Order: sequence, then structure tokens, then C-alpha cells
Amino acid sequence: MNILDHAMQIEKEGEQIYREFATASPSEELSTVFNWLADAELRHFELFRSMKDQQFPALEESPLLENVVNVFQKIKENKDHNSFKSNKGDVYKRALSIEEKMAAFYNEKAEESDDANKKEIFKKIALEEKRHQHIIENIINLVNNPEIWIKEGKFREILDFYPL
Repeated sequence: MNILDHAMQIEKEGEQIYREFATASPSEELSTVFNWLADAELRHFELFRSMKDQQFPALEESPLLENVVNVFQKIKENKDHNSFKSNKGDVYKRALSIEEKMAAFYNEKAEESDDANKKEIFKKIALEEKRHQHIIENIINLVNNPEIWIKEGKFREILDFYPL
């Protein structure tokens, strides 16, 4: 399987996982975030499909992080923090592991690529996958212990580490 086929496959799998998480989410807010993550993976899939056809569209900056931070802020303002508590933290760790592997894979492919267009796209996708990791880490912390997540409020740091 060539690199682009492999990338398309893992992006499609990521989309499916996030759609499943959205459907089974303990809250409407988290369902929204998971659907946004699924949409991002679909966007990556479509980008790789274009690359396979020798087209290299520009990868537009996604508003995902800013949107997620706004949702997290709403969650923080919610009075019923325990409504977010869930036993799904371990399930979500599966997505975290996938995101980590995807970011490493794309960084590796960027380093290996002699094609400037591919190199740039792989680096940008790797950064987006790193952003997804931090979103998932926040969701895991939220569902495992909402009170501490609310008190610490570290979700805003996502924007500091990975500016738009």
C-alpha cells in the first residue's frame, strides 16, 4: 500500500471513530467536538485523495481549535459539571493513541519526502493531528474528573501551544 493510500485509510478510520464517539457522547457539547474532529479527518482524507490525483490544494487553517476552546469554555460555565463525568476516558485513549501515531507518521513522511508540496502538506497535517491530541487529552481529563478539569482550566493552553 502506498503512503497516500495508507494515509487515506487511517484518516477514514479516524473519522469513523469520532462519529461513533459523537453518537455515544455523554453530552451535546462533546458530541459537537467529536463531530468536528470527524470532519477534520474527512478533510484530511479528501486532501490525500487529491494528492493521489496529483493535485495539491492549499490546506486552509481550520477554526477547530478556537471552536473547541469556545465549547470548553461553555462547559466550564455549566453548573452541572458532573454531567460530563463518564467511564469513557479509557475508550477515548484509543483515539489519543491513534492521533499520536498519525502525527508521528506524517512527520516521518514529511522528512522522507523530496516533493516540497507533499512535505508541506504532511507537516501541516502532523500539526493538526498534534492539535487533535490535545483536544482528546482535555476530553479525557474532563470525563475522568470534571471538577479538577474545570478548576485547572488548562484547555485554553491549546491555543498557546498550537496557535492558529
